[in-house]
Amino acid sequence: MRHRTLVPLVLAAGLFAAGCSSSTDDTADVTAAADQEVLAVEDILVDEPVFTNGANGVVTLQLGTTVDVGCNIVFGPDPSFGTLATDQDMAGGAHDLHTVLLGELEPGSVVHYRLQGADEQGRLYRSQPATFVVPEPGSSTLDTGDPRADADARENLALGAPATTSSDFSESFAASNATDGNPATEWSSAGDGDDAFVEVDLGSEQQVGAVGFWTRDMSDGTAIIESVRVLVDGTEVVAGEVGADLTVLELPEPVSGQRVRFEADTTTGGNTGAVEVEVYPAG
Repeated sequence: MRHRTLVPLVLAAGLFAAGCSSSTDDTADVTAAADQEVLAVEDILVDEPVFTNGANGVVTLQLGTTVDVGCNIVFGPDPSFGTLATDQDMAGGAHDLHTVLLGELEPGSVVHYRLQGADEQGRLYRSQPATFVVPEPGSSTLDTGDPRADADARENLALGAPATTSSDFSESFAASNATDGNPATEWSSAGDGDDAFVEVDLGSEQQVGAVGFWTRDMSDGTAIIESVRVLVDGTEVVAGEVGADLTVLELPEPVSGQRVRFEADTTTGGNTGAVEVEVYPAG
């Protein structure tokens, strides 16, 4: 299952926006909002929040909600928190799949946090204070359901490898996100649709036996790569359908090469891209 996230400060995005205005009526609105019941974030969570520590040492929160919300998180080494992080979703506005970058945190340390947000009807949500233990690099707090287990624990030759793409939507959605081993980050093209591709340089000639591809997708149903073609040093070696979890495609026979290129075949258009691409050795 793919998760995304989040939350806080004293109230939420909707209240903050009201407070930016200066009229007498708006002041009354702020007072009314302050009296509004704050609902429990826990009631709209799809699952528990997942904290992932990527291979690059950056911790990310992922969360899914049953309603569209704008959200953020406050966190820190003690219950006073001290740091605010906001949802990085490039679509902006309220949505149900959330990703928040928390930055570099010490593995094994205990982090206190609280989630908070607002929906499009102005309802406010806030979680109870909670804690998580920062996982080791390359792992997460998710105990089960990691789709990368489908790779049969084989070495990923593409992990950390340089990549080039058809285009990058922004620095936050750069090619390196597809090879960082972190499912909380992703590469997005700048509207390439069916013409999107990402090519990984393995650094030297390798015997490739299989590849993995995990498409990104937007909450509105766009940006999904439904099938790919895979080329090694310019020669197509395998093609197949892929999905919103890591899909492993076995090559009919091992192929020797250095540059592995994933080309979108069929898509739903838009800012197509990949959460992760992986390359596995033969044998």
